[in-house]
Amino acid sequence: RQNRKIIKEAGKNMSKIILASHGKLAMGMYDAVKLILGEQQDVKIVSAYVGPESLEETITEALPGNPNEEVLVVTDVFGGSVNNAFLVKLNDYPKMHLMTGMNLGMLLECFSRRGNEKLEETVQFILKAGMEGCVYCNTLMTENTENNFDF
Repeated sequence: RQNRKIIKEAGKNMSKIILASHGKLAMGMYDAVKLILGEQQDVKIVSAYVGPESLEETITEALPGNPNEEVLVVTDVFGGSVNNAFLVKLNDYPKMHLMTGMNLGMLLECFSRRGNEKLEETVQFILKAGMEGCVYCNTLMTENTENNFDF
């Protein structure tokens, strides 16, 4: 019973999260998150251009009804139509935090840290995890072979 209470209380502080991409990338990323961390609460997936709905309709449906509700949006690529469609909503949603360059490392960090601190702080950890997860392994192997370093 104590654990259920803690989970419910933690859920009160959790921001809604929207994963958005061209096609079904966001759904695939979320499937991987669920495989590793389990089902998550308050998550919406935007898979753009896979159905008859316009991008605007899909985004409007995904965003919270209350524009002052905190929400984290993670999109697939900077400058893409999906990211740009959320970008123009920033003024209307003052508590929306928009990130792009979606990768599994950043999403695992996002969901693992969720509700632990203010979203503004969490975003910095998410960005770091996303960037640190991008590695050219050939160079890494060459450097480690020269230094006789084991992984």
